[in-house]
Amino acid sequence: MPELRHAVEVQRPSLAMTTLEKVLDLYATYQAKRLAASWAFQDRVEQNRRMHFVLRLAVELHHVRTQTYFATALAESAIEDIITGDWDRLPGWIRMLQFTDDPATQHSRPIYARFVEVLQEAVDVQASKAVTA
Repeated sequence: MPELRHAVEVQRPSLAMTTLEKVLDLYATYQAKRLAASWAFQDRVEQNRRMHFVLRLAVELHHVRTQTYFATALAESAIEDIITGDWDRLPGWIRMLQFTDDPATQHSRPIYARFVEVLQEAVDVQASKAVTA
């Protein structure tokens, strides 16, 4: 029986390494995708397009902050995702900033309306860019 216990113990590290290697591969793929989409690796046209939306959203966020600080971290995260090129997350930010789920947050809907419009425009432009590419 000691030989069997030793065989099991020898197999565990190799299984763990296989799982670890898979996780590291997934992480490396994710990081490579994020790096490829990052601001620094975009052509000048794409950088200018993102800067245009970032500036417009920053102005709208300033207007929001003159009325409330409620959910401004969500808006900041949406701006960050435009900079980093994480376009898949933007529809989620739009849904959250529309405040349709919770009646207690309905008062914020008109405050964020213009911010959400600009964010939706950025998503639409990106979608049309992806279709033409």
